[in-house]
Amino acid sequence: MSAWLTGEGVAHHVEDAAAWGRRAAALAETGGRIRLIGGDVAGVAAHTGGSPAVAVYGGQVVAAGRVEMLPFVREQAVSITAHRFGTPHRYEIGLLEPARRTA
Repeated sequence: MSAWLTGEGVAHHVEDAAAWGRRAAALAETGGRIRLIGGDVAGVAAHTGGSPAVAVYGGQVVAAGRVEMLPFVREQAVSITAHRFGTPHRYEIGLLEPARRTA
């Protein structure tokens, strides 16, 4: 499995229990998310000191990959609303300059 993950360019770590505990404790300092598969949530909470900076997902794995990955993917949408009656804030959107013709 490790060779396949490496071949696919996936960053992963193979660790013993002590190294895993140190990694989880470091996440308590920086914050992060843990997808726990086949482990003990209480053990992870003990390593992180119950830090609210670490989100631990320890439920059953869902067969639908898109559903399983939702907590781990960031999505952003940016929009500008222009109502026909105006908006309380005016946003200046610059116009593109027309392309200059070369002779």
